[in-house]
Amino acid sequence: MMSQDKKIGIALVGFSVFLYLFLIPLGIDEPGVEWKGGLGVMKNIALSPRLFPFILSVVIGVLGGLLVLADFLKKGKTSEEVSEQRLKIGMITFFTIGVLVLSYSLLYIIGYLYATIVTFGMLLYCFGMRKWTKIVPMAVIGPLIIYLILEKFMLVQLPKGIFPTFP
Repeated sequence: MMSQDKKIGIALVGFSVFLYLFLIPLGIDEPGVEWKGGLGVMKNIALSPRLFPFILSVVIGVLGGLLVLADFLKKGKTSEEVSEQRLKIGMITFFTIGVLVLSYSLLYIIGYLYATIVTFGMLLYCFGMRKWTKIVPMAVIGPLIIYLILEKFMLVQLPKGIFPTFP
């Protein structure tokens, strides 16, 4: 007999495939697409209005697949171990959501770079890295590289916050 987690995981994967293949392409028009013989040919390559719905449908599918995989991995574990693992995952999930909300709140106050450094540091700590000698360099170097690529090479305008003169 299939467990409830496996049923939900399979349903999420199926829903994700339905979204990706049918609902999103039929429900969201693509600007600059010329239809030839049932196939869409892009005239203008740009960010599509379908991009984020496609990303979300893939995330839903991956999470559904992980739910099915987790059901296979919990075979042989006691219900106490499973409930302890679910509690830990739940705590990490809520902490991550809280960190992302904090990051978004700080984004326009202290700027993209500093908000991202704080976010990376907190997430690294949350996911098990405990040595500050590793957390601090990774939390500074990673966002700095991303910032320089986006701001200087790709010329993307990022929020500066109260520090408008940095790099």
